[in-house]
Amino acid sequence: MLRIRILSLVAILLVSVACKKDESDFPEKLATYQLLCPSGIDGCYNDCGTSSGVSSGGATGEELRAFNTCAAQCDVLCDTSFLLLAQ
Repeated sequence: MLRIRILSLVAILLVSVACKKDESDFPEKLATYQLLCPSGIDGCYNDCGTSSGVSSGGATGEELRAFNTCAAQCDVLCDTSFLLLAQ
C-alpha cells in the first residue's frame, strides 16, 4: 500500500513538472533586434559597405570577403521573420 502511494506521488510530481508552460523568447529576440539593427536590414547592409570599404568602389578580395561576412550576419540578426516566428 505504501508503495502505491509513493508511486502515485511520484507520478503526480512528474506530471506537474512536465506540464510547465513554455516561456516565450520573443522579448529577448526583440531586444537583440533593436540593439543590433536599429535602422533595419538595409541600414545594416549600408554599415557593412562602409566598414568594409566596398562602398568606395574597386573592392579587393579582402574587402569583399569582409562585406560578405558582415552581410551574412545582417541576414541572421536583422531579418524580421524570426520575430514573427518567435510568437
